[in-house]
Amino acid sequence: INAEYMGLYFPLKMILTSIAGSIHHVAGLFIENIVEKFEEQRRNLSTKKMQADVKTKFHSSVLPPISIKDYLQRINKHARCSEACFVAALIYIDRIAQKSSAIVLSRLTIHRLFLTSILVAIKFNEDKFYDNEYYSKVGGVPCLELNNLEKEFLGVIDYDLAITPETYQACDNELSTFYSTHTQRLQRPIPRIPLHRDSSSLTKETEESV
Repeated sequence: INAEYMGLYFPLKMILTSIAGSIHHVAGLFIENIVEKFEEQRRNLSTKKMQADVKTKFHSSVLPPISIKDYLQRINKHARCSEACFVAALIYIDRIAQKSSAIVLSRLTIHRLFLTSILVAIKFNEDKFYDNEYYSKVGGVPCLELNNLEKEFLGVIDYDLAITPETYQACDNELSTFYSTHTQRLQRPIPRIPLHRDSSSLTKETEESV
């Protein structure tokens, strides 16, 4: 299947990353943030537009019991690929979302989308990889379904798999900026209310802050 993928090959894993944390961890946080924003936008749409959404092969019938962050952790543990493939997978998801308005990013689609995307990224960018049966077990999707998802994915993205160093670096920088902002927000100190003040003063300060 790898021979069928078209485009100029570039060894992505040779590019130095600017991300402070593990790429798969940062990618998981990034995707969760993007999905949350997309679903918030969709909740603000009219009921008529919501009903116009098309179910694709990437839709799950039920909400997956595992978070996307933990899902990427599992993929990283068992897929045994370079972390550059996680960046490539994000780029592919962005491309397929731009090519097809029917494919939406949601909690019902993101797991299958990412599994398929990183499968394609591994086959196109890695020297060695396993067969689809192995990756189906990693992702918790039947092999036959994963085969169909891969065909669908490649058809929609039109085999546009080549990634230039500039495109890769832009995505890497975006992840780095996101992670830096995310980390700073988590490390922001929580204001403390002095415990030595009397109860009336504490009540007044609480009311004013609200």
